[in-house]
Amino acid sequence: MKRLDHPHDRLRERTLIAPKELDALIERVKGMQLTAGKTYHYEWPDRGYAVIAPTRKGSDMHVVKTVLAPRMKPPGEKVAGMYRAFFDELEKCAAVVAHISGPSGSGKTTTLSRIAKENPELVVKDIDDFSRDAKKALGLKGSSSTLTPEQVSVRREKARELLQEFLSEHKEKPVVLGGIYSKRFWPISGPKPEAQHHIMLDTGALTSALRRYRRGERSDEKGLLDIPRNYADARKTIRHLEGLGYAKTNHEKVQELIRDRLR
Repeated sequence: MKRLDHPHDRLRERTLIAPKELDALIERVKGMQLTAGKTYHYEWPDRGYAVIAPTRKGSDMHVVKTVLAPRMKPPGEKVAGMYRAFFDELEKCAAVVAHISGPSGSGKTTTLSRIAKENPELVVKDIDDFSRDAKKALGLKGSSSTLTPEQVSVRREKARELLQEFLSEHKEKPVVLGGIYSKRFWPISGPKPEAQHHIMLDTGALTSALRRYRRGERSDEKGLLDIPRNYADARKTIRHLEGLGYAKTNHEKVQELIRDRLR
């Protein structure tokens, strides 16, 4: 019987952290001189924890025992502050440079297109594609509002699986993700897409709603009636992203940040 790789299994089940980040941590822990018998934890901010514990009771040899979701409380002392030199490089090893989000009409597609054009070495992907691809792969019919809770849950898990496959496929290249991080596609209480930076375009709710109206098929009197609903949707998305810790910024500063990270 094949032995389970517990830390990597828990990483996949509980977080969206890239496997190579865990691999890098495992290597760092091998070179540490930690207190015998003591348990520690390492934090990926807003994304999860790794529990670092002795190989056996009282031992001074430590390994990564498991991985916890962001909502879980980790045991032991936080290790990064004590061994900063071990973790400076680890903080930069995430494959995803940034996840760029915002309400519909905020300019995500335009910003992603500019970033892709200016930085051909980047892999740029809309995160919402994974939900649509998951729905197709599962053979689910109808609109999102007609799916049962069970179907929504299955689609979410499939979308997460497709995202992990995508990141594994492009693990040697820097990645920028875009798209709405919404509870319709992703568990609202779950982890954010793993990234070095979580960015929300600072386009206001009203501007986003008007843009959504102008680009829609119903740019007539009936379409005008959609603006209040679109405005409410935009405000809700902005509040949701703020609650997740997304930093507001404009298109130009996003592009500057990406350029700086690639230097």
